[in-house]
Amino acid sequence: MPTSTKQRQTFEKECNARLHNVARGSGWKKASNFLFCSDSGFFFQVTLSVYLNTNRTLARFTAKPMLIDPILWDILGIPENNSEPMSLRGNGAFSCNTPDFFEAEIEGPDSTAITIVDSFLNFAKTSKDQFLEMHANISFSHLISDHPNHRERGAYAMTLVASLINEANYQRALDIALGHSTGKLSSCEQFSSSGQSFHDLAVTWLSARKAQC
Repeated sequence: MPTSTKQRQTFEKECNARLHNVARGSGWKKASNFLFCSDSGFFFQVTLSVYLNTNRTLARFTAKPMLIDPILWDILGIPENNSEPMSLRGNGAFSCNTPDFFEAEIEGPDSTAITIVDSFLNFAKTSKDQFLEMHANISFSHLISDHPNHRERGAYAMTLVASLINEANYQRALDIALGHSTGKLSSCEQFSSSGQSFHDLAVTWLSARKAQC
């Protein structure tokens, strides 16, 4: 098993090359070091993280409704992002941030690029199935609002507002956007457009929608 940084860099390249070759027939597409696909109204992303300073490789899974990024882009005034490749939802500068719902160590003492990628693809399939089963009984907005990173730091505030809009829970979305806009609620992440924060723009967007109803 490679141990030096240079060996680990070579190992990382081997893993990504192997992943690129097998992804085509797996139902997933590859971008950078992650796989993605759209299924059941969700964008699924599985990231392969090969550590360079130790013999460790992680697989991380996340998901989000396909419609929440277009909501974010509409509020921010960048609807042109809708015509960009789907992978933008995973690596775009302006996309809804989401937690890792599942994570797994997939490297052992005798692991090779082949065994790493095999384990990674198995993790991707199992995680997607587990997420869909979990979401059948829990709304996505609840998964976001109940996550420790959000409860402690407001890490997914914009994602939560967009998710509530997607679920047609407009009043709660407005209440949360107002809370962040006025400073009553805090968040460790914020987008802005034309000098206005996402939450300021969301308040305007939601208020205009409410006036039309």
